[in-house]
Amino acid sequence: MQKDYSDLRQKYPAVISSEQLSKICHISKRKTKWLLENDVIPCVDTGKKTWRFQISIDAVIDYLAKRDANGLTVAAPPGIFSSKPNQKPTASVDLPALREYTQRLWRNESDVLTVEEASRISGFSKYTIYHWIHKKRLTSIRYMGRYIIPKDELIKAMFWVR
Repeated sequence: MQKDYSDLRQKYPAVISSEQLSKICHISKRKTKWLLENDVIPCVDTGKKTWRFQISIDAVIDYLAKRDANGLTVAAPPGIFSSKPNQKPTASVDLPALREYTQRLWRNESDVLTVEEASRISGFSKYTIYHWIHKKRLTSIRYMGRYIIPKDELIKAMFWVR
């Protein structure tokens, strides 16, 4: 059952502003701006500071009908409309599978590694490896003035699997 938006033509003029659009769609001004700048809702961009976007009420009705019918193929990137600073989208990661992949990827590496070798294959800096050793996050053996790290222990430390 699709909602009827024909009453919007009576309530609003043929061309509306972005502020009116945000009120009609019940979305933030930031999201409204994104929708207009990325041509999700067709409009005329005048480039002015005020009344920058001129939006046809028919385009708004089309957008609302598609949105309500879940027919929109364009979605805003997750997290860009959050008011929290540096909000990043979260992703679900299968840590055991990632650990197995790393073991397969490093199968030709030595079973024991120096800090330099651990840094090279893992991509973490030597200082991070040393930090993990001193905080007991990474098991190592001190041998002839150098730390020797079992490869499996490095993988465990990388993925916090204990």
